[in-house]
Amino acid sequence: MNGVPMIAWPLFAEQRINEKILVNGIGVALRLEVQDGSIVPRNVIATVVKELMQGKGGNDSRKKVLELKAASGKDLSDDGSSFKDYTKWEKFNCHLNKY
Repeated sequence: MNGVPMIAWPLFAEQRINEKILVNGIGVALRLEVQDGSIVPRNVIATVVKELMQGKGGNDSRKKVLELKAASGKDLSDDGSSFKDYTKWEKFNCHLNKY
């Protein structure tokens, strides 16, 4: 959990759906416009990287990623919901293994 924004570069299969979720849904990535089966020119890649590093889109993504990082860190702490749920599951699983 490093809290780093991403560039979504879908190649095949479900990656296009993942790209939509990361860009439009969660807001932690910037879109790289890719035409099916074509090579992406270096100037297009450079533009998106520059936007990610210095632009408003990159700043917005970075803020969202840091918010999610803080939330996930809280959930994974000893008092967090994920830790508590895992502890419950572990106790239940140990109980089942007795039989």
